[in-house]
Amino acid sequence: MNLDDNNSLEWELPRSRPLRLSNFLFLQGPACMFFSALGAALRSRGHQVSRINFNGGDRAFWRLPNAIDYLGDQANFFSFVIRYFAEHSITDLVLLSDCRPLHKRAIEAARFFGVRTHIFEEGYIRPNWITLEHSGVNRFSSLPRDIGAFLRAADQLPSEPLPVEVPSDFCRRAIDDVVYSTATMLMAWRYSNYKRHWPYGQLTEYVYGGRRLISRVIAGWWRNRAMADIIGGAFDYYVFPMQVDVDSQIIFHSQFKGQAEVIKLVIGSFAEQAPEHSMLVITEHPLETSPTNWRKLVTAMAAGFGVASRVKFFAGGSPLELLAKARGIVVVNSTTGHQGLELGVPVVALSPAVFNLAGISFQAGLDNFWAKARPADPDFFRAYRKVVVHRTQLNGGFFSRKGIAVAVANAVPCLETSRDRNAIAPAAEASRLRLAARSRVS
Repeated sequence: MNLDDNNSLEWELPRSRPLRLSNFLFLQGPACMFFSALGAALRSRGHQVSRINFNGGDRAFWRLPNAIDYLGDQANFFSFVIRYFAEHSITDLVLLSDCRPLHKRAIEAARFFGVRTHIFEEGYIRPNWITLEHSGVNRFSSLPRDIGAFLRAADQLPSEPLPVEVPSDFCRRAIDDVVYSTATMLMAWRYSNYKRHWPYGQLTEYVYGGRRLISRVIAGWWRNRAMADIIGGAFDYYVFPMQVDVDSQIIFHSQFKGQAEVIKLVIGSFAEQAPEHSMLVITEHPLETSPTNWRKLVTAMAAGFGVASRVKFFAGGSPLELLAKARGIVVVNSTTGHQGLELGVPVVALSPAVFNLAGISFQAGLDNFWAKARPADPDFFRAYRKVVVHRTQLNGGFFSRKGIAVAVANAVPCLETSRDRNAIAPAAEASRLRLAARSRVS
């Protein structure tokens, strides 16, 4: 999306001018044009917008003026951003994810300096949603931690809005990621102090990610046939959908050091406690790019626990049909857990996920889950979902032109008010209706 595309989105925004003009500072966003489009929309409404780039990829995906490069190290960023807040009269900080090292320092500085914080993340509920919170995401979310609070809050909220359907274009996501990574590598000489929040480099990701993609294509028929046999088989089965090994949900928002530790725990518990003739299906995340051969590791661990014939591994993700007919789903903190809850399948979460609540996910521990799993209480889940959507979710997406346009239209009112999300629900809904009525973005 170029700047002309950004300008063409102005019709989607609220017609009235904001009551208060703000000064927004953007840090790292997703590897796409979302932050650039959002910044352009805010500028079109009279706000000031600036950006700090940490690497060449940040620079490549920001098409607006008032951007500077941070060339120092992590230790000095807190004092740097405090000075920046003061010198530029920053009122609002906008970023993706709250656990990247530089972002953690920026959020600390914002709290110290009284700057409002807006933290984006991929949707708690997918597809068609992204997350926006103001104090933290995932285990740092401001969402209630007991179901009673959800029930009380849901009673005060209008019905959940119907989202505009937005595509997630894998090709576009891949191209944007390659552009971001290439720009980062080509300009590494300038940003010599920058350190990725992932433990291995882009070339490693592409080599192993490409290898996995090719193997999935080659083995596609066999995978589909084997999975169909499990879905239609006579035995109960449980699904453990893996997350990307370096997912922030694992590294920052759980007690685990990586997926290998989780796999060992799940297979060991299954071997000891699951019903004798049941099966465990472990699915690799479709975007996994780590060097680890997960199939080999799963096979070895299953053999070590004496359940090699009862544990199956599949690459390429977890189809809804596989989830829908499962006896239960085990997750660390994955959106697949939400999908399972939507389908009425019992879910156990191994970390402080936002849906790890009594009456929603199983609370008696993994060892008890295999024999005693129960689905969420339908009334509790409806209340939970309504509150999550109204308070933390924005209709839109990061990985298609239409998704970005819808996300920008719904994000601007939130950033302009910075009040309780209930207060901006009508504005977001009005924006959604305008989009539905004037769907000019393909």
